[in-house]
Amino acid sequence: MLVHEAKVRKQYALWKVFTDSIVTGTDDARTRIFVEEFLDVKCDHEYQIVTHVLSNGTVTYRNQCRLCGDVSGNSIAHSKLSNDQRDKAPARLSVDYKVIRDLQHETRTKIYDRLKERQTAGFWAEYSRYLQSPAWAARRLKVFTRAGWMCEGCGIEKATEIHHLTYTHVYNEFLFELVALCHECHARLTAEKQARP
Repeated sequence: MLVHEAKVRKQYALWKVFTDSIVTGTDDARTRIFVEEFLDVKCDHEYQIVTHVLSNGTVTYRNQCRLCGDVSGNSIAHSKLSNDQRDKAPARLSVDYKVIRDLQHETRTKIYDRLKERQTAGFWAEYSRYLQSPAWAARRLKVFTRAGWMCEGCGIEKATEIHHLTYTHVYNEFLFELVALCHECHARLTAEKQARP
């Protein structure tokens, strides 16, 4: 058993509470400070020699951190250890350091997804306001005029909508990044773009 197993369990419980608060949007400054500290948790590694029994029954000796369970290096040759060291070596610790790393990875992923979701929501709100602006109306008119008010998708129908090929320069688009389309072509192009992984 790890020396700090209680600490790991407490950390896990806190992680659940704070991760849930990040994901639900009820996080505060205290939450963010905790998460930053949790994501940067690093063990100072206090290695000790432990015994490890292989599936064929062979006893090997390894260096394993007594705090986090990390195993360092290859097996230690029996000849390099004294009888006293071999006799006093405890069994290999059962909890793997990977548990902590997996928790940290899962936390990072959830936080990243939540922050991305918030940024995306903010973008679309600002973008909606932009589509109502005189600057967009002027740019839109230039694209329709360039296309002769014909759909640049099918070349048959009247163009009624503008499609962004990219949002890289949104709010100050180059005209070649905008395409005049009829409703059917715009819907088809948008559906195909959303279907891509």
